[in-house]
Amino acid sequence: MFYERVDFIVSQSTKGVSSAISAIFFGIISLIGVAVFILWLFMLFKIPACWSFTALIFVYPVFSASIRTLKSSYEFLRDLK
Repeated sequence: MFYERVDFIVSQSTKGVSSAISAIFFGIISLIGVAVFILWLFMLFKIPACWSFTALIFVYPVFSASIRTLKSSYEFLRDLK
């Protein structure tokens, strides 16, 4: 009975670690992907650099969500020590 509980706790903690690591990975990939997509749009339509601030207004929610995910995943992994 005791060992079954320990196995359950260990399996749940490893699921948390793997999901945190995958969240960090996909957060970084999404940040890079959004940045590359914005640069591609600027090069495709030859948009002047002064419009980059306007583009950031529309992309800000994606960046902020990715950064929040990275931060919470990092804090989760840091608290495991």
